Amino acid sequence: MKPRRIDAFSYAGEADMLECHLTEVGDIFDHVIIVEADVTHGDNRPKPYTYLEQADRFDRWADKIVYVQATNLPDDPDDAWGREIAQ
Repeated sequence: MKPRRIDAFSYAGEADMLECHLTEVGDIFDHVIIVEADVTHGDNRPKPYTYLEQADRFDRWADKIVYVQATNLPDDPDDAWGREIAQ
């Protein structure tokens, strides 16, 4: 059985960066996991999910994309890395 090649991308609305990333490496991977949190990492403020509003921009890779909405991240306001790692 051939091993699957999986890429993961933390998403916070950077559509241009995601498109660049997928253009460069999207054909290398079997799956691309895009994870978007419902809070900011830096100061733990609530934020809206934005990927689904822009998903049609990434239709070229739709068969590879697995979209995950991260919730319940650590809420310590001084632990930005903890939120990023949990995501």
